[in-house]
Amino acid sequence: MNLTLPPNLEQSLDSLLAKLPLKNLRILTKQLSQRYREGKFFLTTYDEKVAYLAVRLPATYAAITDVLSHIPNEIETICDYGSGPGTGILAAQQLFNLLKKSTAIEHDNQWIHIGQQLVNQCAWIKDDITKFKHSPCDLALFSYSLNEIPLPQCENLLKLVWSNVNKYLVIIEPGTPKGYQRIISYRSILLNQGAHIFAPCPHTLKCPLQDKENDWCHFSKRLTRSSLHRLLKDAELNYEDEKFSYLIVSKNINTKVYDRVIRHPKIGKGHTKLTLCTHEGHWQETTISKKDGPLYKLAKDTEWGDEWPIN
Repeated sequence: MNLTLPPNLEQSLDSLLAKLPLKNLRILTKQLSQRYREGKFFLTTYDEKVAYLAVRLPATYAAITDVLSHIPNEIETICDYGSGPGTGILAAQQLFNLLKKSTAIEHDNQWIHIGQQLVNQCAWIKDDITKFKHSPCDLALFSYSLNEIPLPQCENLLKLVWSNVNKYLVIIEPGTPKGYQRIISYRSILLNQGAHIFAPCPHTLKCPLQDKENDWCHFSKRLTRSSLHRLLKDAELNYEDEKFSYLIVSKNINTKVYDRVIRHPKIGKGHTKLTLCTHEGHWQETTISKKDGPLYKLAKDTEWGDEWPIN
């Protein structure tokens, strides 16, 4: 199912983007798109950050929303570490109707200024996330914010944050081989701290894709593009796909562990083929045919990233 930005968020984005001449915005978005393809994520000027809202915020919002949707609707407090323009808070506020307190920790004044125009009912704290004095929260979120920090610093940071989390810690990285390898490292650090994996892994064993050549664990979310989004990116398609890798760990053991669909299901004539990461720690393909009755309908409705509730 395609994700569409909430109307109020789309209006806020359009309002911010309208402050830059369209010609300048198109030039900046093209430059940023090229830099992102080259793996260069650092933004320097305020105008570049505003252009980022057009180039990247809708896609990262889609990925964060998809990841957070796996978590039960029981979150009352969230801390978003390295919040940028507050994309993670925006997604959480849309999903968790029990949410009472949102805290965004961000060291960049320009991002804070932009975020304050996008996010309501959020406390903004200007600080370096590696030096921030952490406080308890139900959900700690690191969305696209750990990949520029050296791994030894990440280990110290994750240990400290984990000790203050009440329920869940979530990490999201780009769905690239590098992003996946970082997730594997974070996974090991947190398992050593006694964390329980909630998603996507259905086990705590070695990742079965870790030694596969030219393959890695990642997922994808399709986002409907607005007319402005299409114009700025010279896009013919009315959608884009954001690929990401992620990890959710919990303070409590996950009692319902199912296999995970880790590729687009292949739908053929009278059958559907699923690629699974299993609760036994294996990578495998399974074929569901019409002869399997209700299972066949379930398989046809299953998407990449879903649990497969048949063990």
